[in-house]
Amino acid sequence: LVDALRDQVLVHDLVRDAWVRTASLRERAAAHRRMADLCRARAEKDGKIARGDAGDVVEAVRHLVAAGDAEDAWELAQHAYRVVAAAGLDHLLLDDLSALGGLIPSAREQIALMSARILVRRSQIAEAADVLAALGDRGPLASFRWLTLSGEVAQRRGRLGESESFFRRARAAATAPAEKLQAALEQADVASLRGQNDEARRVLAAARAEHDPLAPRDHGRWGWSF
Repeated sequence: LVDALRDQVLVHDLVRDAWVRTASLRERAAAHRRMADLCRARAEKDGKIARGDAGDVVEAVRHLVAAGDAEDAWELAQHAYRVVAAAGLDHLLLDDLSALGGLIPSAREQIALMSARILVRRSQIAEAADVLAALGDRGPLASFRWLTLSGEVAQRRGRLGESESFFRRARAAATAPAEKLQAALEQADVASLRGQNDEARRVLAAARAEHDPLAPRDHGRWGWSF
């Protein structure tokens, strides 16, 4: 019932269930923390996480949530999100993010926006729209991330006028140059889809003038939109 012949130890469900029935809440929390530490130690090497170790990160987040260490779980999810997403495993965070949203009120919006991004990546557009709608449009106080995600959702739903409006607002809300360029390129793409090619070229020309010289990657993205 316990396989220790490999580089991992596999415990049969019968053993696990028997232990869970008799262990106290404190013992369970301690066990989850220990498992989280083991998974994170296996994933992190010299402070970096490789794409191939993203599964261990997902497990570490899950165990931290189960242990009641919500703040640590959210910190790890943020720190490793790009790696987990690049590995195509970010959807495995959704249940834990849902739990964290109720456990960390101060990070509720950030957690919801990460969930919405994952849902959009998985083409679960209706679900992403529900998450964004629950946060609500705060008008001039709406965040750049909320506006860009709302623009992408509207575009995927075929609501191009609404999408262009969101991206225009995102340009105004952006504070970093990269954000301003991203919003401008998205706005231009939607204008092109609407058949408004002159408007698309105007937005692209303004973006090029504002951000010149463009980094090679940004130049390629700009050229694709043009």
